[in-house]
Amino acid sequence: MGRAERIFVYLAALIALAAGLGSLAIDRPAIASSVSSSRVATVNVLELMQESMQQPSFLTERESLAQGFTAEVEQAEAEIQRLQQEIQLAGPTSPQSGALRQQYQIAAQTLQQIGQRAQGEFQQLSARQAALAYENVHAAADRVAANEGYELVFASNRDGAIQAAENLTAVTQEILARPLLFGAIADDVTPMVRAELGLPDSSEAADDASAEPASPMTDQP
Repeated sequence: MGRAERIFVYLAALIALAAGLGSLAIDRPAIASSVSSSRVATVNVLELMQESMQQPSFLTERESLAQGFTAEVEQAEAEIQRLQQEIQLAGPTSPQSGALRQQYQIAAQTLQQIGQRAQGEFQQLSARQAALAYENVHAAADRVAANEGYELVFASNRDGAIQAAENLTAVTQEILARPLLFGAIADDVTPMVRAELGLPDSSEAADDASAEPASPMTDQP
């Protein structure tokens, strides 16, 4: 294909693209009209996922994993303490000193490996639980929408305040949880979806949380 032919093809493609964009612009009022005539709802997906992951079925799984690693850590720490005592009793000039120090290094590496393994497995478990929680919320929102006659349901956190601002990833995740910034015509069906999921009422959950001490396994391994 010659240079002139390539230019012709590029121009034709640009003209086709411009025509497509123009048709999209023409159709926007019709799309907006269609949306405004539909029953629209919002669901605070992030909030319901967080509530779901605090339920016994999720908590028990995380606590069980934590207990298993706690036992490994305690065993590794006991071995390190034992070796420390033997090294101190033997003294630096003892023939056994070198071997004991080598065993100590191995025990310290084992403890570090346990920590790394625990962190990896907790991340995998948390990701799997979050995916399951989202699937449950999505399915419950579908059922509520079908029962209540909603044609469009936006996943949204209507609160503009960013809660987790410790790093860019956390902030980005919270922003992505707010695809709908403003929607005066939309109904918030979060309470109905919460009930469909069988979660306790948010005010009751808040009262229970304030009455009971927080579990150390709630958010972190």
